[in-house]
Amino acid sequence: HMEKGSIAVNPGERVKRGQKIGLMGLSGATEFPHIHVSVRRDGIVVDPFTGSPAGTNCQAADTSGSLFSADALKRLQNGGFRHLLEDGFAGGQVNGKQVLKGTYKRPTLSSPLVYFAKYINLRKGDFIRLSITGPGGEYARSQTKPLDRKKSTYTAYVGRKRPPKPGIYRGQAELIRNGRVIHSHKSKLKSL
Repeated sequence: HMEKGSIAVNPGERVKRGQKIGLMGLSGATEFPHIHVSVRRDGIVVDPFTGSPAGTNCQAADTSGSLFSADALKRLQNGGFRHLLEDGFAGGQVNGKQVLKGTYKRPTLSSPLVYFAKYINLRKGDFIRLSITGPGGEYARSQTKPLDRKKSTYTAYVGRKRPPKPGIYRGQAELIRNGRVIHSHKSKLKSL
């Protein structure tokens, strides 16, 4: 799923840590931009987290041989990467496919007003808190139930069927894990 025309290396070429190999894209039938990585050291496929031959160290926590820098490894282990793929406002209910394709209805003064957030890499027990504020204060607030299993993608939304009043609206999405907010994001709908 590399961005078309972005590949900066050739097959069989040796690469070094930090070397640009290309840009991640959204080609093919995927849910979100991502990249599959296969790492070889001296011709043997290795797990980049442990540095061991692939499949030999799956349950081990020993990352002393990791191919990642200490900072990158810490960020990956602690979930220090982006969870929120996209958020925005819509004129009615939305689902993940509509968000990906941008086919959801845009809000108007005669439509419902919905704020949505699409996440990736969620864990069992995670939940999402969403709110919309506008002229006159809080317009809508909601919280999902804790997830019953891991989710590669998950779209949540909050809103009301009644049309909004003219003015500026703000949406906020919070991802809660183990009782604490691990990601918070705010968006603004300039004017309706």
